[in-house]
Amino acid sequence: MMIKCVCCSETGIMLAVEICEGQTIMREKEFTKEWGQTCATTLRLVKPWYGTGKIVIADAWFGSLRTAYNLLKRDLYSVMNVKTAHGGFPKKALRDMCPERNNQAHMELKTEDGHTIYGSCHRDVQPMVLVHTTGTSDQGENRYRRFAAFDKEVGHVVR
Repeated sequence: MMIKCVCCSETGIMLAVEICEGQTIMREKEFTKEWGQTCATTLRLVKPWYGTGKIVIADAWFGSLRTAYNLLKRDLYSVMNVKTAHGGFPKKALRDMCPERNNQAHMELKTEDGHTIYGSCHRDVQPMVLVHTTGTSDQGENRYRRFAAFDKEVGHVVR
């Protein structure tokens, strides 16, 4: 069984869940014919928050330009990792602008109806490409990730 869910980032409480019921049933659900399954699932999960200006932070399964645009049209902002659903999104251009570790790149995209959507890339070991409709594309400070290690002699994780 596969489920998709929405959780509160502050409390960790699961707020909505959708059980995937098989292709035939899922194709008939709201928004699927117009926007495809991934975008439609996202729109159904966050429907109670339309018009609130909340921010949806989503992993790569949900992340696409189509989803970001549709959330923005419903007065929801988003920050989403883009991996496979990148149709119409300049993923390759952003990745090409980040050839080395700690490189960052940002683009501002305008929709035909005047909405602004941003594309960003940050390269750590691998590049992470984001589509977002909130925040700024101003350069921030470089951040370096520290990896924790398990010390067998001490018996716990050390930094």
